[in-house]
Amino acid sequence: MEWLFDDEEELITAIDFVVGEIVAETAWEERVAALTPETPFIERLTLYRELRDSAVCPSEESFFLIGWTLEEIAGEQIHEVFKQDFEARFELLEKKYHIDPEEYIEAEMTAMPEEYEALNMEFFHVTHAITLATIEKEGEQEMAALYHENPEEYGRRYLEGGEALLGWFAEECEEWEEEEEEL
Repeated sequence: MEWLFDDEEELITAIDFVVGEIVAETAWEERVAALTPETPFIERLTLYRELRDSAVCPSEESFFLIGWTLEEIAGEQIHEVFKQDFEARFELLEKKYHIDPEEYIEAEMTAMPEEYEALNMEFFHVTHAITLATIEKEGEQEMAALYHENPEEYGRRYLEGGEALLGWFAEECEEWEEEEEEL
């Protein structure tokens, strides 16, 4: 869902806004209103689990919130592993083959040197393992099983939950932009 927003802070702000709308006029309203983009992801995880377990937040949206938070927690370790074990290797291959990483991403991994694709797959497997370990470590065993055994279903549920949560927000933003243009 990050691609819908200019940066992570904008995404977090949107999520906080929508979750605030979901919990409006409930006992959760004050806790959600206290969230900021600086709120640690581990604190968000606790809150999102409580919202799921109390059935205040619909299951689709809860799946996304918890999955996104766990992926963000894993992302911190993934970033460190990338810096330590992969960054220099990618840079070396990018120089060797004159690869622009941005063009590579846009080309969706087509027609890249085999050596570069192999390194990319190695990094993918490492990120998958770190994310799976994080999901398991944080006690979301059903989500971990789905992530590992049926990644397509995990991805479908994740995207549907994000769409359910943020689709409304995107529609509201479009309406606000149209209203501003009319002024």
